[in-house]
Amino acid sequence: MPRKTIGASPPLFPNNAHAGLVFTDDGQIIYCSQDKLGIQRKGLAPETIASVFAKAPVWSGYLPRDAWCWGKANGAEWIAIAIAPSVQILILVDANNTTRLTIPLPSLVFAGTRLDYYVWAVGDEEWARDPRNVAYHAPFPNVNDKGLVCFGTNILPPCSPRTIHEAWQLFLNSPFNEHSIGGKSQKFPDDIRELWQELSREKIERFPYDDLLAMGNSIGTVLEQTLMRNH
Repeated sequence: MPRKTIGASPPLFPNNAHAGLVFTDDGQIIYCSQDKLGIQRKGLAPETIASVFAKAPVWSGYLPRDAWCWGKANGAEWIAIAIAPSVQILILVDANNTTRLTIPLPSLVFAGTRLDYYVWAVGDEEWARDPRNVAYHAPFPNVNDKGLVCFGTNILPPCSPRTIHEAWQLFLNSPFNEHSIGGKSQKFPDDIRELWQELSREKIERFPYDDLLAMGNSIGTVLEQTLMRNH
């Protein structure tokens, strides 16, 4: 049987490249360029490279009207939108039963980064997008104590200003179940679904803001800690 031969290594730079950065095992960064005189090499400090790339233009794209803030962290784009109070028809599933309830929702902040989406409540019907306002647990099942939404098997769009509303509609239209139902209501601390049923049964059109449970931080702090951390 003939022995296998090792093929030649591919070139470090593509044929049409005239310059590039080389990172060595001992931590050096070398700028390499090629001209008619041959290959030129120059060592660079990390601060020099950082200052060059810091000048690169960054554009958010066209933001939706209800956008509150946008940014990038650890290479990922994120955006948060302000959701005004509204009345929605939401779906509850329990065993083999499916129930549609018409309930009012409070002022909310819905945010996402990569494939993670979050929702929080703010305790003010006329919320003026003040980051100092208290953050509250959003009154929904399927949302954990950090505000992270569980979408189950739904296929999510990667978060961006162009997809954030698609994700919000998917959240509203997906069935809610018995997961993460506690710690969302003053009156019904064990099961937020009981509040939903009461609001729907009594045809309440304004969410009872005094029923919200505070998270212990401002909405601005919660947003920064959630979206600006390393994922």
